[in-house]
Formats: sequence, C-alpha cells, structure tokens
Amino acid sequence: MLNEEDEYFRLFAACAALLAKGEDELAMRQFLAELGNPENTAWDDLETDGAWDYVLKTLQALGPKAKLAVPTIVQVLEKAPQCAETGAEALAVIGPGARDAVPTLVALLKNPELDFLAHEAIYKALASIGPGAHVALPVLQNDFEQDWKEAAGALAKIGPPGVRVLVGAIDHEDLDTRIAAASALGQAGAHANLAVPALIHALDDPRALVRAPAAESLGNLGKAAASAVPPLSEALTDEYAVVRRNAAEALGKIGKPARSAVPMLRPLLNDEYGVVREAAESALKKVAEWP
Repeated sequence: MLNEEDEYFRLFAACAALLAKGEDELAMRQFLAELGNPENTAWDDLETDGAWDYVLKTLQALGPKAKLAVPTIVQVLEKAPQCAETGAEALAVIGPGARDAVPTLVALLKNPELDFLAHEAIYKALASIGPGAHVALPVLQNDFEQDWKEAAGALAKIGPPGVRVLVGAIDHEDLDTRIAAASALGQAGAHANLAVPALIHALDDPRALVRAPAAESLGNLGKAAASAVPPLSEALTDEYAVVRRNAAEALGKIGKPARSAVPMLRPLLNDEYGVVREAAESALKKVAEWP
C-alpha cells in the first residue's frame, strides 16, 4: 500500500490515510492488511516506540466503524498487554460490536502487572459491550468484591446476572460497596424491574452517602421507577440536602407518574439550600406543569 522503507513511517502514514477516508470500508481493509504485512516489524518494538498505541488511538477515533479491526486489537493486546488501556478504550467506542474481544479483556483483568487505569478502561469497555460481555461475570463479581467502584458499572450493563450481583450488595456491610451498588443500579436500563426494589430499600440506609446515589439512580431509571414515588416523596424531608435534592430531581425525571409528590415538593421551594429549591422547582414543572 505504501512504499516507504521505514516501517514506522508506513504505519503512521497508514493511520493518517485511514482517518482521512473515515467511513470507507475498503480503506479500513487496506489499513488492516498493512498491519498484517510480514515486512512490518513494528510488532517487535511495541514497548519502546508506542507505535501500536498510536494505531489503537486511530481506531478509537473511528468509533463503531472500527468493528472490522477488533481481531487486530485483540492481537495487539495479546502481544502487548502494556497497551491494555488504549486498546480497551478503542473497544469501548466500538461497543457491542467488540464482543469477540471479551475473553482477551477478561484475561487482562487477571494480569497482576496492569495498573488501575488499565483496569478502569477494561471495565468501561465491558460495560460498553453490554450483554455480549456476560462471560465476564465471574471475574467482574470477584473484582467487585475487591475493587467495588470500577467493576460496578460493568456489572450493571451486562444484563440480569450482573444487576443481581449489585442488588445483593445493597446491604453489604462495607459502606463503599453499598455506595457503588446504589450508584451503578441506575444504569440497569431494561432491567430496572430488578433494580428498583433494591434502590427503594437503599433509601432507608443509615448513611446519606448511600441514600443520595440511590435517589439519583431511581431518577436515572425514569418512569420505570414509578413505584418509588412514595419513598422518594418521603426522602424530600431527609436531613441532608443532597438527598433532598436528588429525590426531587428523581421525581422530576419520573414525570407525570410522580404527581402525588406535589404536596411534598412545594415546601422545598423554601428550602434553605438553593440547589434544593432549584431541584424542587424543576420537578414541579415536569410533574405538574407548574406554575
């Protein structure tokens, strides 16, 4: 494709050509063929020159259109685990189309040499892949017990089994684990029916650090959380402003099904905290077309 003697120049030039052509599938296939050229010896110097990090960033810039490159990304990650962070970021923007990379991502999570940034990128990639990453459940569940914050989002996205892990953690003795579970359950989406009862329960947690994200997550689930209107209405009287604000915002996101909360929302128009007053006013407009 390119005749320059310097294989690295050829590699960088190929990246530039691909970005210039954007959605051209033929250009992508030519690019991948260039990477597989046996004369391209850049594979031997991954750690020192960063050439493949550059390639991975190029693929990341193409987003879902880079689906054809998933086998190449997997090959890079298997040969050069030090590229895990960049490779996972590329897979994350490809999304569900990157499901064939899941076994490689799972293997990387078990690599003791990877730092927390690489792990965070891998969790985000698995979350982006969604239900297609369900085979990652065992390692995610194990990581959630040890690295609660980063693994929780991926668990919420891979479907009912992952959501159930988070539901089971809502009463965990460890505060940070409860916070992570309450925060992540708001990403349950189509599986909100599994998440809502647990989040309602979390509104009664003794710590505001759990109650606040529980209220926020119920709001993120929208109308699917309509059954939470009564407990969210009660949360409007919470002693902590952040809980009151989040509860008001959640009721606003639920919308018309939260009309019964209007009598509880009105007093918050005089709350001592401006953020609470603003949340109440916004919620009233959405819930009751007020004023």
